[in-house]
Amino acid sequence: MAKITPDDNNQPHVAVRTPAATGSVHLHGATVTGWAPPKHQPVLWTSSKSLFDGHNPIRGGVPICTPWFGAHPTDTDAPAHGLARTAAWTLDHAGLSEEETLLGLGLELPGLKFAYGVLMGHGLKLVLEITNTGDTPRRVEAALHTYLAVSDARKVTITGLEQTSYIDKVNGASVVPATGEPIAFTGETDRVYTDTDHDVVLHDPGLDRTITVSKDGGLSTIIWNPWIDKAARMADFGDDEWTGMCCIESAAVGDDAWTLEPGETRALAATIAVQSTD
Repeated sequence: MAKITPDDNNQPHVAVRTPAATGSVHLHGATVTGWAPPKHQPVLWTSSKSLFDGHNPIRGGVPICTPWFGAHPTDTDAPAHGLARTAAWTLDHAGLSEEETLLGLGLELPGLKFAYGVLMGHGLKLVLEITNTGDTPRRVEAALHTYLAVSDARKVTITGLEQTSYIDKVNGASVVPATGEPIAFTGETDRVYTDTDHDVVLHDPGLDRTITVSKDGGLSTIIWNPWIDKAARMADFGDDEWTGMCCIESAAVGDDAWTLEPGETRALAATIAVQSTD
């Protein structure tokens, strides 16, 4: 049976070690902080500067951004990316076999109830269910903010979004038409690809592997890398660590956000698979 144990910073987490995968899930933010199948280097990236203090968001892994994404639409004092990623979640159930580990985590906020399933094995599947427990409709955004480990962000490419337009948050939230080309990182990148359910593939020749991110329930995909200057401004991000990561986030944000009727439940799912190319 999976058990909650303290990590090196005395933070509660579940460490997974089976023939199918190694990994970890922290109860702080229900953040998946590690996953790797056998014979693969770590698939998820976590900053060496992440605080792991039980208060601040964990920088890396898969933080959960909800019930809003980015800045709160009306409250300038509200934390960025919602309340869930800094909340103390509960481990409600767990199952373990040689092939898969299933963890079910839960959280309740005013007017909303969250259930989060983490299925960890040769693949990683994440399912976030959100229920409106209030008595009026509720607009909800959600994102599974997946940080992927790469050999060098300047040398990877991303396919699957060539025919999709995006909102360029680095350049004033301007709308950019589909480029018809794979994504390559050449500077700070913060893009929200809209109205898309396509699988996205990260091609990493330096690690001789591809990582496929599939999603269900959301129509937004976010691609992010802070590059040099922004990484240097972030206290929980090593100045030179930006070369070792990029984010491919499965989301329902902006015009793709949900409006939940009272009692309604919606789910956002992401599946991550890694394959060697050598």
